[in-house]
Amino acid sequence: MNSERGGGGGGGRKPETHAEETRVLLETMVSDIQARCAQNEAEAFKELPRYTLLMELGRCVKYLTPPEVETAISCMAQLESQVVTDALTGVANRRALDLTLHRLTSALKREKEQHPPFVFAIVDIDFFKKVNNVQGHDVGDQLLTQVAAIISDTLRPSDRVYRIGGEEFAIVLSNTNSQQAGIALERVRQAIAEQTQQTVSIGYSQYQPSQKVTDEDNHNLEILLNEADLAMYGAKNSGRNRLADYALLTAEQKMLVKPTPVEIAKKDLTHHKPWPNLVLPDQTGAEIYQKYQQIEQPFGAISTLQVLFCKALSQVPADQFVNEQAEQLPQISAALALFEKLSDTDELTQLLNRRAFTRDLAAQLSEITRQNPEQTKKALLVIICDLDNLTKLNTDCGHLGADAVLRAVANILKKSLRTGTDKPYRFGGDEMAILAELSPSANGFAENSMVFLERCRQAILTEAQTEAQKVLLSLGLTELKEKIAQATITMTFGATIVEQSSLNSEKRLEPDTVFQQADTALREAKLEGKNRFKLV
Repeated sequence: MNSERGGGGGGGRKPETHAEETRVLLETMVSDIQARCAQNEAEAFKELPRYTLLMELGRCVKYLTPPEVETAISCMAQLESQVVTDALTGVANRRALDLTLHRLTSALKREKEQHPPFVFAIVDIDFFKKVNNVQGHDVGDQLLTQVAAIISDTLRPSDRVYRIGGEEFAIVLSNTNSQQAGIALERVRQAIAEQTQQTVSIGYSQYQPSQKVTDEDNHNLEILLNEADLAMYGAKNSGRNRLADYALLTAEQKMLVKPTPVEIAKKDLTHHKPWPNLVLPDQTGAEIYQKYQQIEQPFGAISTLQVLFCKALSQVPADQFVNEQAEQLPQISAALALFEKLSDTDELTQLLNRRAFTRDLAAQLSEITRQNPEQTKKALLVIICDLDNLTKLNTDCGHLGADAVLRAVANILKKSLRTGTDKPYRFGGDEMAILAELSPSANGFAENSMVFLERCRQAILTEAQTEAQKVLLSLGLTELKEKIAQATITMTFGATIVEQSSLNSEKRLEPDTVFQQADTALREAKLEGKNRFKLV
């Protein structure tokens, strides 16, 4: 939001005027969201937190100073960006692609044959697993970030780039046909090869304006994305480091396309609904404001918004307070909780994501630093784990089958870990992580760590196949059950133990150092043969 501020001559607007203009702006934004929600019920779920916060901010604005209102809007923009942005590369994420699919579907229904052509493309980095296994995940992360930047810089500003898997990116090329897309994507392939000495395989498919768009969510566009994915595998099977147009695949290759069941789109909407309130109903606005004043600086966007809303509500006149608070706080809390959940959650597996891991690891290390030596010591087990042979699963079962396996592994890890003390995370692709609290045994922390790691390894080995078949059944993908039944699903773990004795002379250990230790252990385990764990 642009704002004018008075300079040395005092020529700025009065705060009252500024607040009134802000309120008008907020009302306009809310009206726009309401109009868009009315067009598509699915989109309403996506827009709900933004709508709620804007609406409530508009009602609270008279109790906030102009700088506080600007801070609130800035925090909302930050939260929205986190929800739809990949934490590592900075490009849009899979959730942003879902939004694009919904909005494109709405546009196609309105415009029908008048909508200009567009192309979906999938870019996959060749032999990326080798980079991670030989050089480490830190080098792999640098490559992913570099590739994302090259794709974005090479394409037009109107084209959108999304990271949708470990080494996989999706592109939506607007107002483009297959021939134009081939030229643009060849520039992308060459730029990546020249600037990174790394090759990529690219598949793409054009939406035909004559295609019928059904009322079943984004069903047809999911199929289009699946076609681009299949074309990408066609490029890999033809030798990698090339492009493949779905329209030019053989009839036999096209038969491998598995239409995405409508149920997937519908089920994936469930995590966009509001989460339960974070605020207890018997707390007043003033009490909550005091609570969040005690949070250690610096505030995150969530905490800042909570403080500002609670400050505003604590200033409501006594004769209006009960009704105002009863009506506003639960809605605000639900919206903030939803933003927090979406910001921290991996779209596919519903595990915590890389952003949450980085924050939680730093907090856990800080807690170990502050441990009282006279109390019972606890340590942190940091685990980096890779699903073995995910590339083969993708080839044999398609990305839907591989996604089912990833969901299954996530479910097993959640069941295998202790509630409250252990947390699983997904970084993207086949890479996951675990933070687990350790208590010492008679032989120290190592013994309990090895028991913990072996339990997780065995759970994946013995349960993943059955769990993946359950996931497939729930999504209506019964035709993939047989292929999953023939697959071997294993996981390799690398881990390191962090305790006070491992801290340096400054009584601190950097999160990057801890991550690299666990990653080194994982690489060593992979070199020894996979389906095992290594503790350093």
